Amino acid sequence: ERAVHALIADLMRHQAPSPIFMPFLPEAVNAERDEILTWLSDPTVAYFLAEADGEPVGVIGMHAADEFVDELRRPDRSAYLYIGHVRSRVRNQGLGAGLVELGLAWARASGYQACVVGWYTAGDLASRFWPKRGFAPGARAL
Repeated sequence: ERAVHALIADLMRHQAPSPIFMPFLPEAVNAERDEILTWLSDPTVAYFLAEADGEPVGVIGMHAADEFVDELRRPDRSAYLYIGHVRSRVRNQGLGAGLVELGLAWARASGYQACVVGWYTAGDLASRFWPKRGFAPGARAL
């Protein structure tokens, strides 16, 4: 739980500056602690960690899409990739791609037929990473 929490906080810090400008509020991260604990104990949810030198450096979290994405923006029987993040110091080593493959394998084994992920298109890293894995923008939030 601590590793997942720390990696979520790292993602929020990564998205705080330009061009995304997502405010990093430590109290918001702390407020998610109970929710994260619930998710980690839910057998219908999967979280996978990547480690480097014994330290957690990446996370992917898979959920049912109907919990997070409205029915007009998701295919039937779809999983939702809630979080995918790798610390900056270990990027471009295949850890993120490996986590995505683990998450998608879990989704297939769980009976999902599609997967939805959301990313900030202003973020250059995400806008290159997700399409290389077969994801495409499908909606634009206003």
